[in-house]
Amino acid sequence: MFKPERMSKLTVIGPKTVMDVVINKLYSLKIYHIVDHKKTEELDIGSPLAQGGDISDILIKIRALCTNMGIDPAKNEKKAAEGNLTQKEIDSIRRRVEKVHAEFDRSMENMKAADENMRKLDEKRILFERLRLLGVDIDSFTDYSTLSYIVGIMENVKDIGELKRELNKKTSKYEIYHAYCEGKTIIAIFFDVEKKNDIADVLARRGLSEIDVSGIKGLKGDAWKHLSAAKEEMGRWAKEKKAIESAISGLKKNERDFLIDAEASLSAEAEKAEAPLRFASTEKTFVIRGWIPTKKMKSVTDDLDDIAKGRIHLFSEEVKKDEDIPIKLKNPRMIEPFEFFMDMYTLPKYKEIDPTFLMFLTFPLFYGFMLGDVGYGIVTLVLFLYLRTKIKGDMGRLVNAMIFGSISAIIFGCLFGEFFGFEELGGYELMHVLSRYEQMNELMYVAIAIGVVHINIGLLVGFYNELRAHGFRTAFFEKISWMVLEAGVAVIALTYMGYVPLQKWVGFVIVALSIIMIYMGEGAKGIVELPSIFSQTLSYARLMAVGLASVILAVVINDLSGELFHAGIGGIIGGTILLVVGHVINIGLGLISPFLHSLRLHYVEFFTKFYHGGGMRYVPFGTRDEQ
Repeated sequence: MFKPERMSKLTVIGPKTVMDVVINKLYSLKIYHIVDHKKTEELDIGSPLAQGGDISDILIKIRALCTNMGIDPAKNEKKAAEGNLTQKEIDSIRRRVEKVHAEFDRSMENMKAADENMRKLDEKRILFERLRLLGVDIDSFTDYSTLSYIVGIMENVKDIGELKRELNKKTSKYEIYHAYCEGKTIIAIFFDVEKKNDIADVLARRGLSEIDVSGIKGLKGDAWKHLSAAKEEMGRWAKEKKAIESAISGLKKNERDFLIDAEASLSAEAEKAEAPLRFASTEKTFVIRGWIPTKKMKSVTDDLDDIAKGRIHLFSEEVKKDEDIPIKLKNPRMIEPFEFFMDMYTLPKYKEIDPTFLMFLTFPLFYGFMLGDVGYGIVTLVLFLYLRTKIKGDMGRLVNAMIFGSISAIIFGCLFGEFFGFEELGGYELMHVLSRYEQMNELMYVAIAIGVVHINIGLLVGFYNELRAHGFRTAFFEKISWMVLEAGVAVIALTYMGYVPLQKWVGFVIVALSIIMIYMGEGAKGIVELPSIFSQTLSYARLMAVGLASVILAVVINDLSGELFHAGIGGIIGGTILLVVGHVINIGLGLISPFLHSLRLHYVEFFTKFYHGGGMRYVPFGTRDEQ
């Protein structure tokens, strides 16, 4: 519980003729943490298995299909088979994937064609709609030898007569058609081809946006007929597109499970095929180095020896002093959710104390101390119990940890005598040990006392860590010296207040001695950090401050809503809304603020006293999708 799982170093050496079976066995055991080999003059890096390239190609197609079809392979409700896929099975998967890929590509091409046709038809529909408003026959827009025309849209044309007067200055040989649509003016002008540049200049100055009508040359009849035809054809293409979408949806439904299972199975095979890239290798042999939980050593070596029929050599190497050993946290089930906070920070080194248990004890304590309300605790407890049924994985661990925090909030709510900020219910005062609203000084003293205890626990744990890593002298001067400093300051304070019958110089001597010890343990860095021990202790005052802010806000909400309840029906409605919304907001703040401040007290004030971290996560071969 206080230490990570004990690990042993296991090396596997054997001929390449049995490498496949060894890889398959290690994958199925899911217990061997492989250490990647770095190329040396004596030992090269291994090569992937022969089928690796083929599997990778199929995987690329499967993942592309999953992405394009909106399928998430991670949402695999069935556990993928761990047995080896035969070449026949791989070929079968490839053929089906290629078939699905071809069918999907064909549907997407048809979809693209349908979209393009609908886009063009929509452009024609808009054009025909505008020409219909102008009242000009479609066959008017053709090629002429002496005549030209321009069709376009102009904005802010209040008087078409003004435009005509400006055109008259250039030529009188023109015919203009116009119509108003959606705040804009649609214009078609037919004029002498020799005056094209002059007409174009006038229209450009007027801000004409020209419409391309070249696509309707050769059409006959009025615009209404062609508009109806365009709408009808768009309807046909819309049905075609819907049929294509239905086909794609059916393909996704029919092939979803196959693609997910194939992705999982081939991913496992790909991981096996690429495993030799992590091995040391010669022309005929392979070498695997890795870590395994000590308690599993015998069963694993027996399994490997049995599967290889005695053709491999297995031996445990001596662990070097500064070797990077993978970390597998070992905590009871109740404490496991608090490993989330270690994952979020950093894992302990192999020889360090695992602080997960300490987090289990103090994180809910701090959280509950700050939230400290029976009503709020019950609401958050119900919320987290509900979320636990919906959320799994890492966030599920966080939810489980917060359940403990909510229970702690209920307990502290009983100690503080608070229920949604009320200290009285039905005219009866709630029993309490300490009133946060009326006994702020006492609450401050309790918070600081908690800080003193918490920090000194950290120093004692740090003493143990340093004792294991560097011996008694280093541990004593680096950790106990700070406790001596605290004791000296306490003696000075108690002496001056008359609580301790000692000479006043005694406390100063203890402080001076502690400073010398700190310098011997940490050098100048320790001297510079002398004030930090006191500032960090005072930082625990946030336990009081955050909780006090919460209860004051609750009291304000209750008082304001109480006043509204005496102001008639409207006041009752308003008071109820204020009461509900106000407490919802306060609970929201109560979820966030105590959580963050509790984390800060652990990560900054507590962990800095003993915790180095930087441990390497234990990732057994074969657990790719479980991390």
